[in-house]
Amino acid sequence: MKKILPLLFLLYSVAAVAQQHQQELSALLEKEQVPGMQLVYTRKGETIRYSLGLAKAGTAQAVTAATTFQAASLGKVVLAYTALRLHDQGRLNLDKPLATYYAEPRLRTQPRAATITARMVLTHTSGLPNWAENPLEASWKSSDLKLKYTPDSC
Repeated sequence: MKKILPLLFLLYSVAAVAQQHQQELSALLEKEQVPGMQLVYTRKGETIRYSLGLAKAGTAQAVTAATTFQAASLGKVVLAYTALRLHDQGRLNLDKPLATYYAEPRLRTQPRAATITARMVLTHTSGLPNWAENPLEASWKSSDLKLKYTPDSC
């Protein structure tokens, strides 16, 4: 019993802080007129997730953990940072074809794709298109990617 009481107090404290953060985030959404958001972060090995507001303004559809938002070009910055960190750690060779790390099924019909390196992707010389199809469509995950030009030719 002595061990259970501190554990229950800790769980209650964590729940109270999470509720306070959720209320603060909801107030910020309203103040800034943002329909909805997802926030996920990890601290000391614990992942905290918030899904707040509406998935689309003017609808009643709530944001859930499964809601997909378009992030536009934000992914480019995250990918560049991650690739360069992996390179610094000696885990990614910028000039080694990416196909040696992972054979992307969507490029299976493009033999020239076997020469694409991380450096080409980071410098926008891979020949990959900006958009293959609408990424929100169900077919996007399986649609073939077609190179717009020969990798490293520009």
